[in-house]
Amino acid sequence: MRQKNIKMQIVLRFPFDHPDENGVVYSKQAVEQAISSLHGKLPVLYRDNGMYLDGAVIGCTSGNTPSALWNEDYQICEVFFDANIYYGGIECLVKDMENGIVTSFEITSLGISK
Repeated sequence: MRQKNIKMQIVLRFPFDHPDENGVVYSKQAVEQAISSLHGKLPVLYRDNGMYLDGAVIGCTSGNTPSALWNEDYQICEVFFDANIYYGGIECLVKDMENGIVTSFEITSLGISK
């Protein structure tokens, strides 16, 4: 099933005061400052080190202010972004049709395309 844009919510987890997956430690103050300076739409990039070194834009955030949840015990901040992925769709298995109209189907995966 072809969709014009797929609306989604992206959740990013920012560790603070302990190493991230690259071994880098960010202070809580640095994370707060970076999150508070988020304004406008941000591109959503697909990056493939072999083909798209600079990244291909596949969507964007809504431009609304993201919400943040702070977990002091685990030293994690989760930031929630509303976003659109351009030109998406679903793969589906059509189970039944009547008079050229799908009356039953199963969604098997989500995808993006140009």
